[in-house]
Amino acid sequence: AAGLGHAVSGLLAAGVMLAGVAAWIDIRTLRLPNELCAAVFAAGVLAGVFDSAWRASLIGAGVAAVPFGVVHVVGQRSLGFGDVKYAGALGALVGVVWWPSVLVMGSVAFFAMAAVRLRIRSGPVPAGPSVLVGGLCGLGLALVLRARGVL
Repeated sequence: AAGLGHAVSGLLAAGVMLAGVAAWIDIRTLRLPNELCAAVFAAGVLAGVFDSAWRASLIGAGVAAVPFGVVHVVGQRSLGFGDVKYAGALGALVGVVWWPSVLVMGSVAFFAMAAVRLRIRSGPVPAGPSVLVGGLCGLGLALVLRARGVL
């Protein structure tokens, strides 16, 4: 994928697949399993190690987790701590390619969550799928920019 080595591409793909499984579980149970969040995070950091971008992976995790953590603390009912961990894990994955694209991830995720909340006015709404959509948008942007030689 876009000038990445086979190991990095494989780890990114595995991380995205695991994140998809976690989002599916969140839809069904309103829970994001710690084991899957940890596996996605590990895939991101390990991909960063292979690509000499482990610092970018950790920065991506922090940039993604902090705003979600603030929303979790300020509005306890809107996001659970699992959503914070999940955002950080996806941030680690996206950050490997280009950590500023994590900002796209967060923006898309929050807009998607707002759109879902407008449609489903009462009751709990899983945030995992919205975070995954944001993560895929951020990763896609970073991969396109890298493939075009911008990064």
